[in-house]
Amino acid sequence: MVIHATVDIKKSEEICLSYVSPLLEYSVRKQKLSAWKFTCNCELCAIDSKDKFSVKRDQMIAEFGEYARANKSSPNLVIAKGEPILKKVYFHN
Repeated sequence: MVIHATVDIKKSEEICLSYVSPLLEYSVRKQKLSAWKFTCNCELCAIDSKDKFSVKRDQMIAEFGEYARANKSSPNLVIAKGEPILKKVYFHN
C-alpha cells in the first residue's frame, strides 16, 4: 500500500488513519476494533463513549434508514418522516 500526504507533515507529527468508518455506530466501531484488542481514543469515540444518547440516536438513524430504503420511490414521505427524526437526533430528545 502506498499513502500520499495531501499536506506537509512535520517531523514527529502524529499521523492518524481511520481503521473503521467514522460513519458507523459507536457500538459497531468499538466491536470491530475489539477484534484486534484495540480501544480507540480518537475524539469521535471519546465523545460517543460519554454520550448517553449515542445508542438511542444510532437506533433512530438505523430505523429511518430502513424506512427510507423501503420508501425510496416516495421521496416526499421520506422527507416528511425524516425531518422530525433529524430534529430529535440533533436536539437529543
